[in-house]
Amino acid sequence: MVGVVFLFVVPASHAVANCDAWIIWTRTAIGKAIRLDPWPRGSVAGVVSCLAQLGIPDLLEHGPKSAEELASQIGAQPEALYRLMRATACVGVLAEDSDGKFSQTPMSAVLCSEAQLSLRGLAIMGGRELHGRGWSYLEYCVKTGKQAIDKIYGMPIFELFLGESRRSEDF
Repeated sequence: MVGVVFLFVVPASHAVANCDAWIIWTRTAIGKAIRLDPWPRGSVAGVVSCLAQLGIPDLLEHGPKSAEELASQIGAQPEALYRLMRATACVGVLAEDSDGKFSQTPMSAVLCSEAQLSLRGLAIMGGRELHGRGWSYLEYCVKTGKQAIDKIYGMPIFELFLGESRRSEDF
C-alpha cells in the first residue's frame, strides 16, 4: 500500500550527474522509502510553462541574472523561483552559472515573447489545466477514439475556446 507522495529537491551541491536531483519518493505503509521516476510525466511541461508565463526568458535576453534579481522584478518568492529555474536548467531550458546566475539557452530563446519563431504560447498552453486534464483521459481516448476535451467539458475544444478568451488567447 502506497501513502503520500513527497517531492524532495536536493541542493545543487548534492545533485547527481545532470541534475538528477528532483526525485519523487513515496512512503509505503511500512515506512520504507521507494524512489520513483525522477521526472513525473507533466513536470517538465509544467515548469517550462510556468517559466514562460512569468516571462523569465524575456528578462534574461540581455544577460544572466540570479533568481533573487528576477524575483524582485516579477514579484515572486526568490527561493521558489530559484527552484523553478533550477528545474528548467536540469532539462536544458536555462543554464545556471557557477555564481548561481541563470542565462538563456536556445531552448529558452524560443520562449521569448518577441522571438521570431516564438513557442511561448504553446509552452504556456502545455502547462494549463485543460492540457493536463486531457492527458488524464488518454485511456478513454484510446478505447473510444473520441477527444478527451469533449468528454471533460461536454463540447469540442474550439467551442470551449469561444466561451473562454484566456484559453483562446493561449491557443
